[in-house]
Amino acid sequence: MSKHSSKSRDFFKLPKRRVSEIALFLVATVVLYLLVPTAPTDAAPAFSFEVAGKVQGVSFRRHTRDAAAELGLVGWVQNTPVGTVVGEVAGGDAGRRKKMRAFLRSVGSPRSRIDSAAFEDLDVERAAGLLKDGTFHVRKSD
Repeated sequence: MSKHSSKSRDFFKLPKRRVSEIALFLVATVVLYLLVPTAPTDAAPAFSFEVAGKVQGVSFRRHTRDAAAELGLVGWVQNTPVGTVVGEVAGGDAGRRKKMRAFLRSVGSPRSRIDSAAFEDLDVERAAGLLKDGTFHVRKSD
């Protein structure tokens, strides 16, 4: 008699159609996992951002600093040589950070035009460094 009984071998026999469905599901899951970027979460203690559009020469950095101060957040904002604005934000609760993301994504300054805003979560150590500084400031351009 073999090591495995016929009952256990029958258990693992699946109709070919069922095996194909399982394989298709697994492939689709892996493809989706690889193609869909993970979105930043508002629960992260800090985030970095880059805003593109008409965001230089329109007081975008000053308005960003004021919005962060009003929300009790810390960090920095700076113009880049390629015409975008970058920065890092930390502090407050998840709701305040979510409001700051919304400000950067769609409000900005009255004369700005925001074409896109990208966000990336920062790790706890980077957040601690920003919190230690304790202010939100405008950095000089590169």
